[in-house]
Parts: sequence; C-alpha cells; structure tokens
Amino acid sequence: MQMKSIILMLIIEDEYTTRALWKKLLEEKGYKVEEARDGMKGYKMLKEIKPDLVILDLCMEPRGIDTGKNLLEKKSKNMNIMEIPVIIISGVYSNDDLKNYKDRFLDVKEVFQKPISDEDLIKAIQKCC
Repeated sequence: MQMKSIILMLIIEDEYTTRALWKKLLEEKGYKVEEARDGMKGYKMLKEIKPDLVILDLCMEPRGIDTGKNLLEKKSKNMNIMEIPVIIISGVYSNDDLKNYKDRFLDVKEVFQKPISDEDLIKAIQKCC
C-alpha cells in the first residue's frame, strides 16, 4: 500500500498524556498531527483544517457530556467534512457500544477500546488512509 506523502490527522482527546503519546508516535511515523482537547475545539478544527483522518475519544471533559458523539452527529450533517474517516478509541464504552457507532456513522472506520497498542493504531490508520 502506498501512503500519501503527508497525511494530516486530527487527534481529539481530553487526556493530555494520551494525546501527547499518540502525537509523538504518529509524527515519528511521518504523519502531520494536529490536536484538540475537547469536542467543541475538535469540531472547529475539523472544519478549518479538513484532516485526512480523525482519531476521536467519545467521552471527554466535562464528564457526563458525550462530546465525541455530538461531534460525530454534527460532522455527519456537514457536507464539507462528512466523509473524513474517523477512528474511535474509547476507555468508557463496551465493544458492543463501539460497534453501534461504526454501524450508525458511515465515516467511523475503526473502533477500539483503550488502551490501544501502537501497532494496532498504526494498522488502523494504514487501513483508513
């Protein structure tokens, strides 16, 4: 599989350490990475930069508000960004719940529970791009 010269990714994740680890891993693999710490900022960036791929946590601060789900719903109604593929990685949802997101949103290409191995994340990205 031939990879584009530079693939732009947007990581939307509220946990700083997780975001920083994924960003470091992906930049070492040659990807360009932008990041957002919540769904509102992530949605704004998604519209502005139109990345090739989004890595999304579903449940972010403030706790109790399913900002990842809200982002997916808004994204699915915006013609300019609706087809950008998404990988969901969540520490809160069960595998069945995550599978429902993949079935409901056509742009969700892969779903994983946290923690995810570096190898699995890279494989998922290569599959999506």
